[in-house]
Amino acid sequence: MGRFSSAGHFGIAIAVLVPTMIISLAQSTNPDNTAEQAVRHQESQYAAAVRRQDVAALQAILSDDFIATSSRGELRNRAMELDDLKPNPEYSIDEFLVDDIRVRLLDNTAIVTGRQILGVRYNKQPLTSLFRFTRVYWKRGDRWQVVAQQLTPLQQPASR
Repeated sequence: MGRFSSAGHFGIAIAVLVPTMIISLAQSTNPDNTAEQAVRHQESQYAAAVRRQDVAALQAILSDDFIATSSRGELRNRAMELDDLKPNPEYSIDEFLVDDIRVRLLDNTAIVTGRQILGVRYNKQPLTSLFRFTRVYWKRGDRWQVVAQQLTPLQQPASR
């Protein structure tokens, strides 16, 4: 009976491990999963470039025909967005955190929603803003670029 018990345990282990390995393999070779990872990576690169106020990196991430709806309802193009994000002695970005990221893929388009916290200093005065955002990425060639963005202001976070 001890021998049957070991064989039974082995059979149970195989029955549990094989489906898990198949699911894991399917996820690693799923093109949607790879595309989602690429978009999430690009979103991470976008956040890092904003934090650094790295206009050159942002030029590569934002498409030439980029359009945004600001948190005040203004329509903004790529040049306006880049101008606001470039380094400025009166304005600095202390933090730019993005979380609650959700990615929806539709062929060569990705819709990314999430929340962002923007901490800035304007004339040395700190200001923190909280937004919900939607960014639309479009895959052109082998890279994903932001073609549209919309920000909605949320109630301000409690003071830290």
